[in-house]
Amino acid sequence: MKLIINIIINISLYTGFSIMVAGSGAIFEEHLGLSFNLGIMVMILFSFIIFLFNIEGLSFINSILIPMLIVGIVFISFYMITGETHNLLDIQGLKLTKKKEIL
Repeated sequence: MKLIINIIINISLYTGFSIMVAGSGAIFEEHLGLSFNLGIMVMILFSFIIFLFNIEGLSFINSILIPMLIVGIVFISFYMITGETHNLLDIQGLKLTKKKEIL
């Protein structure tokens, strides 16, 4: 039974890591205009460096990223509430561009 649980956990971890790596490649290609493969290599390199330091490396990265995420969420929320560019109460549906992108 323990072996089956370990196999399920390993498959879940591998799947999550694969999605994370593919996402970084997509961000490099779509938003930065760089190579998809470069994004994958950068994410794998950063992950390898973090895994070298075991759990301490992961907790160090989390101690940096989590406050940055919180500040970003608060900033964007404040901007959306106080800004006049977006009115969240006046939603009239989606408008698509010629490339089928949402405006």
